[in-house]
Amino acid sequence: MAQETSSFLSLREIGRRLGIPPSTVVYYKDRFARFFPAAGGAGRRRRYPAESMDLIRRIREMFEKNWSAEQIEQELAGGYGLFEAAAAPPRTPVEDAPAGLASALERVSDLLDQQGLFHSEVRSLREEVAALRRERAESETRQSARVRALEQELAELRGLLRQNGASGSLAFPPADYLDLPLVVRTGQGEYLGVLGRNSQPFRLKDFAALMEGSPVRATPPVLAWRRAGQGWTLDLQDVSVGGQERRIVLDTVRTVTPSKNAVALVQRLSVNGQDAPDALLLSLFRQIRESFGG
Repeated sequence: MAQETSSFLSLREIGRRLGIPPSTVVYYKDRFARFFPAAGGAGRRRRYPAESMDLIRRIREMFEKNWSAEQIEQELAGGYGLFEAAAAPPRTPVEDAPAGLASALERVSDLLDQQGLFHSEVRSLREEVAALRRERAESETRQSARVRALEQELAELRGLLRQNGASGSLAFPPADYLDLPLVVRTGQGEYLGVLGRNSQPFRLKDFAALMEGSPVRATPPVLAWRRAGQGWTLDLQDVSVGGQERRIVLDTVRTVTPSKNAVALVQRLSVNGQDAPDALLLSLFRQIRESFGG
């Protein structure tokens, strides 16, 4: 400890040891110059007693507590006044020169010293900016890769939708349309539907669920919806357990019965391109009534 106290340090070294930017140390030295005893050398070789670290640290603490420069100067005058006369360096030939020349040389030395400190700080800032730019470039590269991956996933999804007959878009009937009772019309113009347990009608979404859940298929069905005028078409493709490919198309349209009920009327039901006759539709609905109605 005694060796450190008796040694002398440059402003750069004081700033490094205290973790304070060099420019800030220079400001402290210039603003509170009478409390900093110079010792040995001049200009860049000027050194200050190691005890000056305590002074710099104290000034830093007072600034961090939002003290004004005037308040700090008053505080230092009460506790650090002895530094003004302590450790006075031996006189040099420069100090014996005319006062004007000595003052000018001292000012030039200070400016050179400060310039060196500022250049060092500028280099540090440039290195920090370069690191930030590299980090930004790496982040942009990662972001671009993520965007390309998402675009690829979107393209694959669109391809899957096209395979499902959705023409690359998420076509789907609204909930109120799916909730419409599904009916057929007889040759006499009557509307035939199915009423199940709890007086719940057999709806369009019940038919879609029935087709998807059929146990006589080998692979999951490919089901797609298409808007058709005022109605919707359900297009289902699958492979039966026997290996036979099937395609079932159901065309429906929203209509209102004479009793003022909104329904989804079956206009056409085709299996593998062949339209089912009205008699078969009626038979199908009777079978649905037996299973759905309980």
